[in-house]
Amino acid sequence: MTRTTSAEPVEVAMPTMTGGIEIPLDQIAPDPNQPRSEDPAPGVSDVRAEEQSLESLAESIKLHGVIQPIRVRPAEDGETFIIIAGERRWRASRIAGLATIPCTIAEGPACDPKEVAAAQLVENIHREGLTPVQIATHLERLIVQHKMVPRDLPAYLGRSGTWVSRHRAVLKADGPAKQALDEKYLNSADAFYLFTKLAERDQMRLLKQARKDKLAISRATIERALASAQGRAAEPPSDGANPRKAVDMICLPSITRSQCEQLFSRLRLPVPPADPDEISTAFLLALSE
Repeated sequence: MTRTTSAEPVEVAMPTMTGGIEIPLDQIAPDPNQPRSEDPAPGVSDVRAEEQSLESLAESIKLHGVIQPIRVRPAEDGETFIIIAGERRWRASRIAGLATIPCTIAEGPACDPKEVAAAQLVENIHREGLTPVQIATHLERLIVQHKMVPRDLPAYLGRSGTWVSRHRAVLKADGPAKQALDEKYLNSADAFYLFTKLAERDQMRLLKQARKDKLAISRATIERALASAQGRAAEPPSDGANPRKAVDMICLPSITRSQCEQLFSRLRLPVPPADPDEISTAFLLALSE
């Protein structure tokens, strides 16, 4: 395949064994609208982790080449290409010192902005994943910029309705939950969803610990905090309140002492109180045991 300029023909591509065509790396550029953000979060060394991941991929490419072609579309100048999917492979190939990379060129409907945006999102999720905020922002971009109906997103992206709704909820975060997201201590929408079920004081406690440890707040940690909070809520009142008082407030039909004695006998419980005013209470307590 040959593309020409106003001067002389320039050979930019040839067939490859991977099923794509070889295009020079310097004629390919990342998409400026790509949803991934390169900005590091305070306390989280994800930039260095990304560098190490790229270096590892570059070593693999040196040994085995680029196994799967990247996906590109023609740029407006008609001479260069914009990456749709496979930016990491392109970056790693540059590190590996390659001159060209196998590509498949998308044309026609495949270059539609909506199709390109969805392809980039799916690529990132399946490869490395984005932060919940990045995914949520891109989902909103599909809705606002590309006029997609929210209920169509799950089928379009191959994700569940719960996945979509929880990510969209991320953009409405406030308080400690928003801080944890902004600082990348919550690394999934599911973790965010569980985190919002905690009282604000418990959220702040987990966030402070995450900042101290410089570690993300895991789902298991949040689930333990939720279980602990539920345990506290289930504890009996510590203000000396008599649980019988609450029972006394429940209206029961009139019951005779004989009926109450028969029930207690069948349940092998002590004889009920002699005071007629306590029979209803004793009867209810016996049923609850």
